[in-house]
Amino acid sequence: MAPAAKDSPTTEDSVQHWKSYVETHANTTEYVLERNERVLITKPGFDPSTIYIIVDACQNEEYRVKRASNNEIVAEAVKRVYIKRTL
Repeated sequence: MAPAAKDSPTTEDSVQHWKSYVETHANTTEYVLERNERVLITKPGFDPSTIYIIVDACQNEEYRVKRASNNEIVAEAVKRVYIKRTL
């Protein structure tokens, strides 16, 4: 993974804090989208309101959902975004 952008003095600390959170929660997987990157995430019967959480690492990050159904989501990063998936 590329280093986090230095948009603010707190960006790196925020990302590190979030990574520490992920590491301490065994049922969590991290996805990182770079600007303009698209990703297809699939999990049978997933509920985007509870399974996938967009984590703002204090960078005013945004994402756009390109397509969603009952078992997949396609997201496009406007800036770097972190998607936390709870299994």
